[in-house]
Amino acid sequence: MTEEHRAVFEKKGMVHDGTKRSQIVPFIDQSERLCTLLDHPKVLEVIGSLLGEDFNYVGGDGNYYSGDTGWHSDGAHKVGLYAKFHLYLDPLTRDTGCIRVIPGSHLFGEWRARIEQVRRSNEALEVNGSDVPCVAVETEPGDVVVFNHNIYHASFGGGRSRRHFDLNVASRAKTDTEIAELDSYLHRDGKPRFTLCLSGCGEDDEVQDEIAAIIPINFSNLKEAGEYAVRITITGPNVATITTEQNLSIKPTSQPVEEIALSEVHFGANQVVTIEVLKGGTVLYQGEAEAGFIRNSSNRTIEITKWDWGDGQQTKFGEELTASHTYERVGEYTIILTVRNDAPNPITVEQEKTISVTAELEIVSKSDGTTMMLIPTGTFEMGDSFGEGLPHELPVHTVSVNAFYMDVTEVTNAVYKQFLDATGHKAPDFWEDPTFNALDQPVVGDVA
Repeated sequence: MTEEHRAVFEKKGMVHDGTKRSQIVPFIDQSERLCTLLDHPKVLEVIGSLLGEDFNYVGGDGNYYSGDTGWHSDGAHKVGLYAKFHLYLDPLTRDTGCIRVIPGSHLFGEWRARIEQVRRSNEALEVNGSDVPCVAVETEPGDVVVFNHNIYHASFGGGRSRRHFDLNVASRAKTDTEIAELDSYLHRDGKPRFTLCLSGCGEDDEVQDEIAAIIPINFSNLKEAGEYAVRITITGPNVATITTEQNLSIKPTSQPVEEIALSEVHFGANQVVTIEVLKGGTVLYQGEAEAGFIRNSSNRTIEITKWDWGDGQQTKFGEELTASHTYERVGEYTIILTVRNDAPNPITVEQEKTISVTAELEIVSKSDGTTMMLIPTGTFEMGDSFGEGLPHELPVHTVSVNAFYMDVTEVTNAVYKQFLDATGHKAPDFWEDPTFNALDQPVVGDVA
């Protein structure tokens, strides 16, 4: 199951970076092997004993969880019995993100209305979500937890890559009322569905504490034109509740997506967005979603980079994120990396770093002890007037030489002969000239 979980995310091209929850819906449907779970004797035995052997499979999801998940329920079903069959792939304890449940919170009545306050426990109860009385269900990889959709559950203290997937199951729908409830859950009843998406970004590449947000409300399959009201409430721990209501006039020619703008939305974890769509004071739709904050796409794409090496040399803007450079002189240099994105109004960011460039004064061969000394960068005059300049060196001019290494002792003809004998290289043309070929004389002239 662990390998199939990884493979599905890879197949869908989703990379979990740990900053927020990563989810694929549906999940087991993406894997031939995971689909066989619905025929596994142990799975059938567990679910069948709770919902009946003729239960309905109604979808599921696969997740990489990150951080806390606030108190919430997955449904409010008054007809039929709906449950989640959770499979966990990591060891989880009370303090590392295991599921916590509030026993009895799936029951309706006054108790249910009171227990809903845990959604915003800090404000309503003055209790942190992690301190709400509950039962923590600790698990090991491969463990299964089954719970009613209506029950309130949460997790706290978890890491950034908790793996899990689930099967949503329901008792067999037989009566007209049960079938209508199932149709509503599966979005098969023809009623309008409203897509909720909250996104925001700051002025630069980091999300700010207070941001502007736009919530698109999808009316694409709304059957009836008319006057509607959309009420949005955002709650979360340690932040003020935000409530806004906006009237919308929907016509047959209206755009399928209407946008509602909010300002000063607080960035933080475990925020819950509740949306209600009303007509004539009657709530036609009510749903919830976690507030997900994303960086603006214009602030997240690295387009081109430029390197200034601090010695007068620099690269042009290009797509390479790494570069190398050779310095001619030792010393300290300040390197400046400039990164510019591909937004319509590009944002440019610079990063500086000072480095020290040094050079070894001598290099000693480990094989024969030969020593080479550093000859630093410098200049000299060629074709000078001291009687040493050759005609072809004139006129007198300055020559610059980069740093290089030279042997401390000259290579003699004897040493060079050993090299020739060992390698088969051609002897110098002057080899037979007694003026130059003494064994203790240095090698001069052109050599092959």
